[in-house]
Amino acid sequence: MDPMFLIIILLIFMVPMYLQKRRADKLKNSLNQLQSSLTPGLPVVTTAGLHATVDSVDEASNTVDLRIADGCVATFDLQAVIRVAGAEKMGIDGMTATAHTADQTPADTTDTTDHTEGGGDTASGQTDGHGPQR
Repeated sequence: MDPMFLIIILLIFMVPMYLQKRRADKLKNSLNQLQSSLTPGLPVVTTAGLHATVDSVDEASNTVDLRIADGCVATFDLQAVIRVAGAEKMGIDGMTATAHTADQTPADTTDTTDHTEGGGDTASGQTDGHGPQR
């Protein structure tokens, strides 16, 4: 077997693996940078797709309190935050929060859309006219 053929075969398998690892490392570093630079008032998206605003960060317990709605704050693991919400509109990279501070948040970040199935009070069967009647 020709040694040059063996080298080419090894390169065919090793180069894609190296490039994939390099890309994964870049993504991991950018996520770590985002999660370490979270500030109160920053709109974020979690791994579950939940859009919320950072209320506080506890680095000792590795958790973040996210304000989901007025008066509704939930505690998540810091690893659950994957990007800044609306980063394109704010002119920053979605994976870094360093260019954004709490006083730069858009004036109206509250989502007033009713996301319940049927569009209204599902317990009583009343709707707002945008969903199926029960």
